[in-house]
Amino acid sequence: MTSIRIIVPGQPIPKARPRLGKHGHVYTPSNTVAYEAAVGYYARQAMKGEQPYDCPFEVNLRFIFDPPASWSKTKQRQAVEGLVDCTVSSDIDNLIKAALDSANHIIYTDDRKVVKVTASKDYGPKAQTIIEFIPRIGKITKAEAA
Repeated sequence: MTSIRIIVPGQPIPKARPRLGKHGHVYTPSNTVAYEAAVGYYARQAMKGEQPYDCPFEVNLRFIFDPPASWSKTKQRQAVEGLVDCTVSSDIDNLIKAALDSANHIIYTDDRKVVKVTASKDYGPKAQTIIEFIPRIGKITKAEAA
């Protein structure tokens, strides 16, 4: 089993908290639902019909954002070149949550199987999310050690 890499085009969207609508109805905001559906779609494509894996995973995530249009062309270029840290966009923990939840039951049987996460937020020429799922085969799990 090799690593699974997916690229989700478009602006990364963080996991938003459920909202309380009219008459006490709780809902997830539509942009979160759409982003999670997109990640799920690309994860299914990468799995090519295989069942989710039931092993520990390491996950590397790179969230790439468009530089703000209000910035000068010089600052936008510097941002794309990696000279400006991406601090104005979403909280990284909520971005991670949206991505990992979206791969649940598609890449892995349960997101509890994720044992290591590395993530970054960057500016780039094209907004996208790049996710690499790395199975940790050969490691002894707590259940196997008992």
